[in-house]
Amino acid sequence: MTDQDVFISDLFMSGQAAVVTGTTGTTCPCTVERGTYSAEWHRLYPSAANCNGTKLINTTPVTFHIKARFMPLKAAVNTLLESKDLKSIIGDIKKDDLAMIGAVNLADCSFFNLNIINLELFKVTPSVYNYACYIKHFYDLTTDGLIGQLAFLRRSE
Repeated sequence: MTDQDVFISDLFMSGQAAVVTGTTGTTCPCTVERGTYSAEWHRLYPSAANCNGTKLINTTPVTFHIKARFMPLKAAVNTLLESKDLKSIIGDIKKDDLAMIGAVNLADCSFFNLNIINLELFKVTPSVYNYACYIKHFYDLTTDGLIGQLAFLRRSE
């Protein structure tokens, strides 16, 4: 078994359930040149589909049921991550911020890779907390290969 297999098995057996919800779709042409939303592009091409600032057209809502480990973000940063660079990336840590350590997709018991989703358009709702979070930043966890990811979650306002 690889390290990833062991990690996923452990998460499947003892992780906390959560729901990841969001939207997928086609990248709006307004983002092609600058990589960001362009209201000006939509004014120049009024007959084109409008993404309304989401940077996506032809959208579809998606839901993933996962299991992961959750802990207060302050504890994760203080205990697991001593890097001052990391603390500058995260910024101020709020009381309700969480760290999500690893995730397994319950539909097929596979590694849930955060690289497949648009972080701006997805929320994570852990069953042990009664609020949704957005993913502020994440890092790959590796040994002999990618075994999981550590994500920093901020409570949605």
